[in-house]
Amino acid sequence: MSLLSIKNLSVETAYDSRVLVNNVSLEIEKGEAIGVVGESGSGKTLSALSILGLLPRGVQISSGSILYNGKDLVTCDSETLRSIRGREISMIYQDPMTALNPVMKLGDQLREVKGPRAQEQGERKPNNHRNNRNRNRPRKNDNGSPNQTPSA
Repeated sequence: MSLLSIKNLSVETAYDSRVLVNNVSLEIEKGEAIGVVGESGSGKTLSALSILGLLPRGVQISSGSILYNGKDLVTCDSETLRSIRGREISMIYQDPMTALNPVMKLGDQLREVKGPRAQEQGERKPNNHRNNRNRNRPRKNDNGSPNQTPSA
């Protein structure tokens, strides 16, 4: 069984049924990473937002299924989606300037994201002194702003 299976996903506008994504299908196995490539406006972002249940107002899934670990994300309730979002499924946007705050240090932003999740999931701080030694030491580029971070 695939970790994520999208079959014949179609997305349309709610008010005039204009098709925005037409019959997208893909399978992702556990441990596999994919990249979605396409022209601007081809439906990459809407397909990803469909998986997360975050389509904008006025846009809806018109057909297809999105199975994650056997659960149909198209028909599951919003509480189930919230429990999966960010913990099990996340989206990394292509342009970091749209996702990161340019006036806040990069390391602070990354720690801000990890902090609440760690507390919610009951993660413990390591007791090992050696692990604690470098825990809060800034890494290279942590103290820079996102626009100063070199691209890979």
